Amino acid sequence: MELLRTGLKAVNLMEGQDYIFEIRAADSDSRRFPALATELLARNPAAIVASTNLAITSIQQISRTVPIVGASLNSPVAVGLVASFSHPGGNITGVSTMADELVFKSVEIMREIMPRVSKVVVILNPTNGAKMPSVELGGTMQRREFITLIGGAAVAWPALARAQQPGKTIGFLGAGTAAAWIGVGGVASFERRLRALGWIDGQTVSIVYRWADGKSDRFGEIAAEFVKLKVDVILTAGSAVAAAKQATSTIPIVFAAAVDPVASGFVDSLARPGGNVTGLSLQSSDIAPKRLEILREAIPGLSRLGVLANAAYPGAFRESAAVQEVAGKLGFAVSALDIRRADDIAPAIKSLNGRPQALYVCTESLVVSNFGKINALAREANVATLWGAREYVRADGFISYGPNEVDQFRLAADYVDKILRGVKPADIPVAQPTKIDLVINLKTAKALGLTIAESFLLRADEVIE
Repeated sequence: MELLRTGLKAVNLMEGQDYIFEIRAADSDSRRFPALATELLARNPAAIVASTNLAITSIQQISRTVPIVGASLNSPVAVGLVASFSHPGGNITGVSTMADELVFKSVEIMREIMPRVSKVVVILNPTNGAKMPSVELGGTMQRREFITLIGGAAVAWPALARAQQPGKTIGFLGAGTAAAWIGVGGVASFERRLRALGWIDGQTVSIVYRWADGKSDRFGEIAAEFVKLKVDVILTAGSAVAAAKQATSTIPIVFAAAVDPVASGFVDSLARPGGNVTGLSLQSSDIAPKRLEILREAIPGLSRLGVLANAAYPGAFRESAAVQEVAGKLGFAVSALDIRRADDIAPAIKSLNGRPQALYVCTESLVVSNFGKINALAREANVATLWGAREYVRADGFISYGPNEVDQFRLAADYVDKILRGVKPADIPVAQPTKIDLVINLKTAKALGLTIAESFLLRADEVIE
């Protein structure tokens, strides 16, 4: 921080005169990022400086207008923080650590000072979204040979890429933000499974990533781009499926997650999808009654419920209607919160004014792109959030009951593999979740003043403390 102050002073910006410097520290607890970001943005800052990818994505989930400067961006292009080094786009820029390039140099130095090293183990934070190249050293490799390999890598890669042009292309239509999808681990899970099946990005297959940032008008644009690129298969999820299907009736489409694919018109039936679309169902509408039962058990005195849903997405709208119907039968007083864009979220949650004790969140791309913001606002309003997947509970949510979305993306890779090998989507049944996980965040429960029964905690698949 002192170096930052010194640098600002060097360009004639004086603290207390030209600017006010406020510091918020997460104390190595990444779960605090959304709350701290919300607090800082409420101050209407001219700019925010952050030091990690995850902190930066937490800020961007709440604001895409306030300038964000990254003091140590880890592979910012690869993880989707910026469009390119020369033209970042959006509201993020800063200094890159160029992690993908430095890793090779780091191992080279390690090899030089420890000649007998034959294998390198890398420890990293998977939630930070960075991709770490894997480097394994053969036990008989000599130091000179190793350095030649590393030193020539930067020159040899372009030639290698030309020599190994991938024969297949996957269009990855991310309905939400890159930060949200990468942060929860879905992208990494998908890529890992593809590699295990022999599809290596840049070698045997090319994966083209595009992010809609939760904006429904971008779905069709990206789908049209993939049609123009003549990709071999499109992978997407939820609310973007309809746009992809409208854009093409011939290119296979795989959805990693969809609330109700039959009712949404994505497929004819689960057993016989028909057409060019197949994938994995979330069964969200079917398990809504069970979610409410679990919520009532977790909060015995619960009597008022808010339901947050993107009214522009038919699947979420139907889920919201189903939840309201069940909630009414259970005797809950229900407040329906319909949103259509990110700017609607804060006013919707604030309109609750603390009346509902819990908020049922209908999961789809718009809310997923803003899950940190939703959890932060709900905690401020002293409202417990109920999500459909554990990934959104870890960031200050309260409870979730649903399939593991990271696992959904892993299974989606199997669908893509089959299609790339010639199987038609119409012949691949839509999969349904075989395991439903119950996850509760005790830290959030304590912050909300809730005491959770020990018997309930024993039933949970994961308790976040």
